[in-house]
Amino acid sequence: MITVFGATGTTGAPLVDTLLAKGATVRTVTSDPSKLDALKAKGCDAVAADFTDPAVLARACDGAEKIYLVTPAHLDMRQWKANVIKAAKAAGVRHVVVATGLGASPKAGLTFGKWHSETQELLKQSGLDWTFVQPTYFMQNLLWQAATLRRTRCTTMIWAAPWPGSTPATSRMSPPRR
Repeated sequence: MITVFGATGTTGAPLVDTLLAKGATVRTVTSDPSKLDALKAKGCDAVAADFTDPAVLARACDGAEKIYLVTPAHLDMRQWKANVIKAAKAAGVRHVVVATGLGASPKAGLTFGKWHSETQELLKQSGLDWTFVQPTYFMQNLLWQAATLRRTRCTTMIWAAPWPGSTPATSRMSPPRR
């Protein structure tokens, strides 16, 4: 079984759909109890969990061979991930895939990069098998800014290239209709 933390989020939701389509047995974990019925309707086990509740995290990891772990960006995300890693190890999980961020390093220029690095190091030291997924920016995050972009009549945004020599991302948006 594969347990997916963040099962209703940007990366977790499509992962759940892909795993189910491939016939995997999936347990989904969300912090929003109102989403449990929809997750169960997809054909997976569903658990509402608080990242600070060891008993619920243990139940979420119980019987899982692998987990996918992503948390919301939050001041407590390092502790939340540490709590899940501890629960996964205690439950006998073999492999943990963690969504961190591109450039995660103790020397990162951004606080999030340092925080993600701490989680990566903790998982490396746990004795569990691990994989780090390090996305940069999700273009769908621009949807959160859509109202502002329309109101200010911004029609083109150019995002800096993530590393030297790469191509910057461009996002175009239709101007407001009159």
